[in-house]
Amino acid sequence: MSNPLWRARLRRDHRWASRRVSTYIDGELAPRSRGRMEVHLGQCAECTRVLDTMRAMLRLLSNWPLSPAPSPAAEITAAVLARLQDAPADARLGAS
Repeated sequence: MSNPLWRARLRRDHRWASRRVSTYIDGELAPRSRGRMEVHLGQCAECTRVLDTMRAMLRLLSNWPLSPAPSPAAEITAAVLARLQDAPADARLGAS
């Protein structure tokens, strides 16, 4: 459309919508804001691409295997135990 009023509203809604795509995906927009977002998405190819990209990224991340990060405490404990096992018996007992 070439209507200047429509273009101005689209630009304003674009700025508003681009900051709320994540909130929209999370289902945290109020019903009125959700409706505004959906109307904008129907008119703005750029925001629709951003939405689709974010959803695809979330799908990929949800399939990412999670392995617990090594705990520094566990690593320190393992190192201390290993040193204790290698130390002479009288050193382990605190003998001087």
